[in-house]
Formats: sequence, C-alpha cells, structure tokens
Amino acid sequence: MRFRTITETPLNPLSQVFRESRLTRIIAVLVGLMFVSLGLYIVWFRGERMGWLFAGGAALIPLIFGFRLVNSFRSENWLMRYGPPKLLIKIRSCDNHSFDDGDPVVMELDTSEVEWIRKVRETVVTKDSDGRQSETSTYLDLKLRDANLAELELKLKDERQRSHKGFKVLHYPVQAMPDGVIRVQWRGGSTWITPKVEQAIAMLKSVVDVHAEYSETRDYTVEPADKAAQEMQILELARSGKTIDAIKLARKRYGYSLRQAKDFVEELQGRSSTV
Repeated sequence: MRFRTITETPLNPLSQVFRESRLTRIIAVLVGLMFVSLGLYIVWFRGERMGWLFAGGAALIPLIFGFRLVNSFRSENWLMRYGPPKLLIKIRSCDNHSFDDGDPVVMELDTSEVEWIRKVRETVVTKDSDGRQSETSTYLDLKLRDANLAELELKLKDERQRSHKGFKVLHYPVQAMPDGVIRVQWRGGSTWITPKVEQAIAMLKSVVDVHAEYSETRDYTVEPADKAAQEMQILELARSGKTIDAIKLARKRYGYSLRQAKDFVEELQGRSSTV
C-alpha cells in the first residue's frame, strides 16, 4: 500500500472507473424543481401564501444537488480505478474537490496485497422526531494480507480534520475496519457509485478470492447505559459515513449545540485512531 496525491497519480485511460452517478444527481435536481414549481402553482393559481414557504424549502434541493451535479462532471469524480494489477481508491469525496490536490488521498494497492473481497449490506436504524427510520447502504470490503492499517487510519484522520475556508462536505467514502479490512461505500445516503459493486467484484474475482455477501443491522434507537457504549454507537455511525446522524445522536444524548456535537464526533474519531 502506498499513498499518492491526486496530481501525481497516474491515471490509465484504459482502466475501469467507478464514480458518483451523474444521472441520480440530475434526477434529484429535476425532482427539486418539480416541488418548487408545485409551490409556485399553489401561490399563483390558488392564492395561498404558504406556497412561498413550500417553494422556498424545496429550492434547497436543486441548489444542493445542482452543486453536486456540477462536481460529478469534474475530473476528481472517481472513487476507484482498476488497471491490472493496480487498484486505486480515493479516500476524498468528489464533493470536496476544492481541497488541496497535494494531499495524499489516493491509496494505491497491488491486487496481490488483497486477500479477499465481498459485498456488504448494512442497515442502520435511527430515531428522530418522526419516529424510527432505517437506511440500507452497500459497501465493498477488501481484506488486506497485511492487517496493519495504521497509515490509512492516519490519512483518514487527516482528511476528517482538514480545515477549509469554503464549503466542506462531511462525507468520507472509505473506512478502516478491524482485522485489516478496508470498507468502501458504494451506495447509501447521498452516494450512488456506478457501475454497481457487483461489477467491481466480477472484475476482480479472477485475481482475488470472493467471499459471500455479508449483511448486518445496527439499531441505534436503544441507548446503552454505559457511556463508553454510547460513544461507540456515535463513532460507528460516523465511521459508516453517516456523520450527520452521528452529530444528531450526540446532540440528542448530551444536549450539545451543533458545533459542540460536531467537535465531539471529530474528537471521538481522532481518539479511536490506531496511530
């Protein structure tokens, strides 16, 4: 394993590329515009002022996803690239493209370093003012022959704590799991990587072992009595890419302000680093 900066990473034009789907972001923008139009229809044709509130709230959808749609056409929009025998995985979200390209955020692996791969389906159950809600995410697990992920942990910690004057997206698509497993988020939340994870597995199965699909459910609606277990739940949410949910849970449990909760989650992640 070695780490490269984005600018020094050689990108083979013949390699298979896995990236954020542009189509899903286009659909999100169109859906947002449809709701804005509905709000304006309520104002103009039914004379109800509440339509302005509806249209104003709905306008956030095309604004946010319009920003993300533009990002999906940038050269930084890729998560994984494979050109035998090299496997490149970018630990930085494409929505943070404005960060320094000199940061070492591209992990380079030789397929001989990978012991096995598998698809993972994880269902997370949380609770908010609207009641229980569940969300299922899909990941690609890569088990390395060398179980020491200390360097990856350090790079992930640096990425989480990186300061930036502009807009920062709290999305980190790669996790360092126990026993030398690297977990790459494929689909879930606002992430939709294309092609599917099954295609990535089919592409790699000739050079690495493939394990059976693994499914797990994490229920965060029950609060443990032990403080260490409470913190571990918050940390697990953050590690799985659900940073916003982790911040919400910290606020609910400890009465923190938004800033305090964000700092607490980042401190938990830094404390858990193996480095």
